[in-house]
Amino acid sequence: MGIEIKLEQQTTEEPYLNLSHTEFNILLPYFNQLQIKTGVIIDEYSDTKLYPEHSKFLIDLINENIGGENINTFISLLNKSSQELVNLLFIGD
Repeated sequence: MGIEIKLEQQTTEEPYLNLSHTEFNILLPYFNQLQIKTGVIIDEYSDTKLYPEHSKFLIDLINENIGGENINTFISLLNKSSQELVNLLFIGD
């Protein structure tokens, strides 16, 4: 299944990042912690807006050693959201 992620102010329809189902599952424990802390739900089936402060929270949770190019790109995208105060859009099926 997987999930698409794009910046809210992005003008193109193409996602900034596609996380595969496997990559999503690697991040799932962090998404679950985000949900417990903030109530924000990120899943593969619905759309979610992630605010910059939530991006910062995820950055603090995710260990850079998880590995994988898309995971590192995801962390970069979270940094961009947090630093530039831009929302991220998570687009599920």
